[in-house]
Amino acid sequence: MANEEEFEPLFRDCEPGAVPALGAAYALEVLVDDSLAMESDVYIEDGDHASLIRVGGAAFQKLLADARHGQFARRED
Repeated sequence: MANEEEFEPLFRDCEPGAVPALGAAYALEVLVDDSLAMESDVYIEDGDHASLIRVGGAAFQKLLADARHGQFARRED
């Protein structure tokens, strides 16, 4: 895991500490948790800590079709 100082230079168009969910725009490999496939909507940061972008679940899956998938998180209900 990288700290903010290590990844901040990669995302110069984002606020410090904000990491974009669409890493392909930055030529980065992206890992996607399989649990997101069940969501009707996914919310991603908009380059800052105050704004979100809502992406429909099917569109999110299409955007990240080439990403590596796996089980990284567990949802608590």
